[in-house]
Amino acid sequence: METAIENLTEAQQRRLKLYYFDGMRYSQIARLEGVTDGSISGSINLLSSI
Repeated sequence: METAIENLTEAQQRRLKLYYFDGMRYSQIARLEGVTDGSISGSINLLSSI
């Protein structure tokens, strides 16, 4: 698992951390990063399947 996470971009790692460890919602992460909720949702869902 650690190796898979290390292979992600910094942005992907940050999104996963904010969602899973910091308990932030998609909308909160999206606002923080200046992207849409759908962008975060898609990113988290894709990364969760790895």
